[in-house]
Amino acid sequence: MKSKTIWVMVADAGHARVLAKTGPKGHLAQVDGLDFEHPNPKSSDTVRDSLPRTFDSMGPGRHAITPKSDPHRAEKRDFAKELAHTLDRGLAAKAFDELIIIAPPQMIGDLRPILSDAVKSCLKQELLLDLSKAPVSEIERRLVEVEAE
Repeated sequence: MKSKTIWVMVADAGHARVLAKTGPKGHLAQVDGLDFEHPNPKSSDTVRDSLPRTFDSMGPGRHAITPKSDPHRAEKRDFAKELAHTLDRGLAAKAFDELIIIAPPQMIGDLRPILSDAVKSCLKQELLLDLSKAPVSEIERRLVEVEAE
């Protein structure tokens, strides 16, 4: 019988990596090619210097037109979509049997609605932590603590 392969995706709004663990006593190891860095420019760098202006409906006044969405948040959502597609491809290739996602609440909130049903069925656990820059040993320690609870 084949041992279960567990993927652990550790992400935040600008960084992500996928670690794998095979078997109950296996250790986490970086999956080759699944280390992501997403440029996350400030909102002020992605919009025009001045907002477009419009006239008031009554009178001579003018005011700026506020954009309908925050381009900075849109970049974060695009990164979440990229990660969701990566998980879909990994599952289709049978690279993992179970999935654990470790990310801050906002990233989990961006990811959760766009994960496919197939990936959701493999999702074993979500940890609301920002460990994107933590060493693998710290991530393993946190996972062991959660399993012990």
